[in-house]
Amino acid sequence: MAYITNYTYSQLCQRLEISIEIGLDIFLNHIYPDKDLYVIFNDFERKFLFNYSTILKDEELFLLKYYKYVPDHKDSKTFIMEKNKSLKYHEDYECKYLKKKFFGILIPKDLKSKGNEAIDDLRKWFLAKGFQQDYHNGVLDISKVTFAYNMKFPKKYGTIPLNEGYSLVVEKPNSGSIQVAQSFDSEQFESEILQLKEKYFSIFKGYELSAMYHLDYLSMKSDNEFISVISNEMNSEFSVGNARHLKSKLLQARKIKIQIIKLLLEYFKWTYKITEKNFHKPSLDSFGVSVCSNCDSRNVSAIF
Repeated sequence: MAYITNYTYSQLCQRLEISIEIGLDIFLNHIYPDKDLYVIFNDFERKFLFNYSTILKDEELFLLKYYKYVPDHKDSKTFIMEKNKSLKYHEDYECKYLKKKFFGILIPKDLKSKGNEAIDDLRKWFLAKGFQQDYHNGVLDISKVTFAYNMKFPKKYGTIPLNEGYSLVVEKPNSGSIQVAQSFDSEQFESEILQLKEKYFSIFKGYELSAMYHLDYLSMKSDNEFISVISNEMNSEFSVGNARHLKSKLLQARKIKIQIIKLLLEYFKWTYKITEKNFHKPSLDSFGVSVCSNCDSRNVSAIF
């Protein structure tokens, strides 16, 4: 039996490429029978929901019928120690990495804006100074990293020094192995979906709806980038004021969409009995998910 965290399963379902397009019929038959939700979601989100539900239902069928490949993981240039390795599963439910917190050290935005050469320079410096080894040994002092950074990079790249309160570290609790609530109220679920749909559609009154639904990802962009992209998408010029107003609406829509997705994921877990799910290691291996090093070393120790 293999165990994976919520984060790993979510990442896997986002990454997997499939051999079919998620049209309306497939959405209604394999994801959820609601045409409004089909319209609300974009292609990426439909694929994610299809992967999430179909693998839970029958991962071996998914592998044989729908699975295409897993693209190489792209470096987001967000963290100094970017995780460019495969996703991991665990063979031991007590494995320390199944419950370990996420800890990441951010690349300062000011330096990130200087391009790949500056990012590569930072990463090599971080390794050469021994900070990466300190992190793995659990003795990394972030104040020392900040001080050493300020001694080199602002002068070299013309960036602003990091102040004492700069948030250089991202720390999140472990997502845990895939769990499900103790009960599921289908009537409440349907009522919440209906209410969220009504809220979502009310946001775009006065706009050309078909042009708005799939643009909520732009709400995360800077104002200048948002204006550039939205003007091109809508084939119309936007003033800063109008762009910010539209951006706020898209941000509201995105938050509602995330709520709908969370409800659907809980629905999938109950419908396909996640508590009885046994992930097969050969399937996970085929999806590019490998056994974690800690579990693997335990197996070697047990053999020898």
